[in-house]
Order: sequence, then C-alpha cells, then structure tokens
Amino acid sequence: MGWNQRYVDRDFPWDLGAPSPVVQALADRALGGPGRVVVPGCGRGWDVEALAGKGHHVVGLDIAPAALALARARIAARDLPGAVELIEGDVLLGEGTEPDGGDGFDGWAEHTCFCALDPQQWPAYVEAAWRRLKPGGALFGAFLHFEGGGPPFGTHPAELRRLFTPRFEIELLEERGTFSKRDVPQLGAIFRRRAHPAG
Repeated sequence: MGWNQRYVDRDFPWDLGAPSPVVQALADRALGGPGRVVVPGCGRGWDVEALAGKGHHVVGLDIAPAALALARARIAARDLPGAVELIEGDVLLGEGTEPDGGDGFDGWAEHTCFCALDPQQWPAYVEAAWRRLKPGGALFGAFLHFEGGGPPFGTHPAELRRLFTPRFEIELLEERGTFSKRDVPQLGAIFRRRAHPAG
C-alpha cells in the first residue's frame, strides 16, 4: 500500500498527533533565530505548524497529496507568526525544496522521513539535504535507533556518522527518549552542513 492511500484510509500509526518533542527541543539550538526551514515527509504538518509558531518560514514537503490535504485543513485556521508552504514533492528528487532565490534553507527538520526510506536511499537523502541547506545550515531532529525493520527502518549512531560526516559536521548525536508510538529509542541529532564535502 502506498503512502497516499495510508492517509486516505487514515492509517498513519507513525503520526504522533502533536509535534515531535525532539524536533522542537533542538530547533532553537540548531537554528539560532528565525529562518527558512524545510520539513521533509511532513505528513499532517505538526512540526510545520510548531516551527511556524516560532516565527520560521516553513516548507512542508510530502509525496502524499492526501497528507498535505489533511495538513492544510488543520493549519489553515491557525494564526501563526511564521509563513507556511505545503508542497507535494519527492525529497530525494529535490521537488519543492528550492527556496526563493535558490539561497538554500537554514534548517532541515527530520522526523520519520529518513526511517521511511529504504536504506539504499539514505545516501540520496544525505545528498538532498546537503544540496538544499545553506553552508552552516542545520539538519536537526530525530532518528529511530534500532537495527533492521522496514519501514520504519532503524539505524545506529555509527551508521549515521558514516553517512553524514562527509557532508556534515556532527554537532549533536545522542539518545533522546523514545518514539512514543512504538517505544523505540530515538537519537536526537544536529548535523551542520559543510561548505564543501570532506575528502
């Protein structure tokens, strides 16, 4: 079953019904102040709404139009200090993630997008994030810490370091409680984009 049909059927057990506590806890440290932030795989837009509530200009991206319809219906009535764009697109192809002027995003908020991808697609995810963040911009959020699965696919700190270190400085990578829907350990992360890939 495709992602869109899951939202049509309202079958989305990964949805917390609230913003990710890890994403929100790390946002201020990662961003430093209001900026342009993309939320890949934004689903019903909980983190989009919360980050816009902090004054950021937020682009919520999802491959599932039904998810975006639910997000629009929920967020439309909110009076938020920041701006919100909800765009249909594939994060791996860069669809919908080119900011106005092409200057890059200040932040990339990760929550349940990475774990939904097949591990063979993870290098493409890293490359997409690096290309769309400004130098010094931050990828921040939560990664599920377990082995195997699919989807969700779990990962390990050593694997994240291997994947991200060539293009990002690891500013923070530590246990941050559990993903409450499944009681799975989470890794809180802040990865700072390098101006040029290492090595």
